[in-house]
Amino acid sequence: MCSLCFGNIIENESSIISIQNNISAGYLDKAILQCNALMEQYNDSNSYEFKRAVLLAAEVYEGYGDTEVMNDYLSMINSNDENDLIRYYWTDAFAKYSFLIGKPRVGIDNLSLSIEIGRIIKNNDRVKYNCWFSELFTIYYSESIEKRILNGEELPPRVYELFGNLKVNEGKMQPFELAKYYSYQIYFTNSLNYNRHIQLSNKIIQFGIKNDQPVAIVVGKLNLAKHLDSEKKINVLMEAEKQVSQIQTLRKKLEVRYDLMIYYKDEGDYDNAIKWGKKACFPGETDYSNYFDTYGQISELYEQRGDIDSALYYKKIDYNKYQSVSRVHDEAMQSFFIEKLNKNIEDKKYEIRKNHWFIWSLSITSIAIILLAFRNLKINKILQSKNQSLESSLQTTENFSHILSHDLRAPMYSIKNVSSYLIEDEKTISKDGQESLGIIKECCENSILLITNIMTYIQSKDKEVSTSPVELAVVFKQAEINLNEIIETSGATIKYGELPQFINGNKVLLVQLIQNVLQNAIKYRKDDVSLVLEVSYQKSNSNGTIVISDNGIGIKESQIQSLLKAFSQKEFVSVESGIGLGLSICSNIMKHHKGQFLIESEEGVGTNVKLQFELDNFTT
Repeated sequence: MCSLCFGNIIENESSIISIQNNISAGYLDKAILQCNALMEQYNDSNSYEFKRAVLLAAEVYEGYGDTEVMNDYLSMINSNDENDLIRYYWTDAFAKYSFLIGKPRVGIDNLSLSIEIGRIIKNNDRVKYNCWFSELFTIYYSESIEKRILNGEELPPRVYELFGNLKVNEGKMQPFELAKYYSYQIYFTNSLNYNRHIQLSNKIIQFGIKNDQPVAIVVGKLNLAKHLDSEKKINVLMEAEKQVSQIQTLRKKLEVRYDLMIYYKDEGDYDNAIKWGKKACFPGETDYSNYFDTYGQISELYEQRGDIDSALYYKKIDYNKYQSVSRVHDEAMQSFFIEKLNKNIEDKKYEIRKNHWFIWSLSITSIAIILLAFRNLKINKILQSKNQSLESSLQTTENFSHILSHDLRAPMYSIKNVSSYLIEDEKTISKDGQESLGIIKECCENSILLITNIMTYIQSKDKEVSTSPVELAVVFKQAEINLNEIIETSGATIKYGELPQFINGNKVLLVQLIQNVLQNAIKYRKDDVSLVLEVSYQKSNSNGTIVISDNGIGIKESQIQSLLKAFSQKEFVSVESGIGLGLSICSNIMKHHKGQFLIESEEGVGTNVKLQFELDNFTT
């Protein structure tokens, strides 16, 4: 190899390490500029350097907390790339993405997969150290390490092996790796060990100052603050807040502001606690509910102040986001929430009943007016006025139904999450008990899906929707992520042919469209044959058609048209069997995009679903 080529490899490695150091430090704006420069330098999408820069950019947006852009970058790379390093870094980044969108189990699975891939990569210190960190994270998350440390229990032997490996290699590590190593030392040390925690906190603070790593300084100061009295604690927390104001890492900003909220709450200063709590609220598309119970804390603060409406508002958000970890869901607050929620539901039911009687009365009045319309034109004008009132009342009823559906989802989520918690964490429950909890969880999931479909059906009947160019690969990827659990459970395989790069449409509705089609195919698969779905594209002079084919049970030709009508089930059997909304929603979404939703099927053979758009909607 010539010296010039060798020099380029060293220079590229140096650039990548520089980006990783900036990500670790929290200088995300600087890091993304470096990523873009590297992508421009190696503008061949098949080159290793280009792909590596793309995956580093995905990590930058994980730091920003921007799930949509992070997903866009991940979609640019094939997860089954022939290069082991690219597959390793893609899987590692996708694990981070899964945690960011509130799917920790998917995150752990992909992190474990990245460790397996990393073990076959030889002579690469960066991968070796990162695999050790990933393994420590997996152990910490999966084996209740925090609880074991607090109870003074012995840690798994593998933890000591991993820290031993890291200690031996400490002198070879880059700053971004050392920052992670020193942080993990803190996380795996009992907080009751005061002297050790103070020592580790000061160590990482000094390291951060020396190596320009603000995030490391913040980690040290947050840990240090836990062991200080009130006056010193607020000074250290405000110093940490000053540090995070200089960086862009969202989670660290939220962590500092969360701790400030808790400080003022403990001091009884509810106004300041609420102020910092609101600053600690994470964006809607980003889910840090496994790390922070911010919304539950704010709800409790408002309850302490006697502002019950605001307390209920934040408690409902907390329950919607709540997945597996929360420190504020005490029995008193749950009772308060459920009591208030039930009262709201009863109030809305009463209002809806009043509206139904009002509509019925108006209908009778309208009939009488029609009979008299031939005698008096003035009475005809009254009829028109009454009809307008009737339409207004119908709209009011729909609005109340919308509110009721949202309020009903919250307790379903609560029951589902409590069932999941008991199944996963309560080892003493009998096998029959676990099966019963599984049935409860499944019923809740089906009920939530039923309510969601009703709401989507209402929304999909809007006359106009906003459209913009959307990447087709991103649409299918998001639909697969949403259906990840049932795809894995059913063993379904999805194969993709060559598709256009962009489609002009509404991203939210398009994802719902694809999700409903895939979900329908999985639901009506054959028991004895593995389900295979094939996605292809057909082009004619005026139309472009996305075809989704399956080898399922098929549909009788006489039933196809009825399936496209809302509430097409002859009778409601159960939430599992549905109420006939899925394909009706698909048909409405296609109408919004001036397209056609077509079904070709042969019973016992399979089904072809055709999404026919005007050709101008597609671009490559």
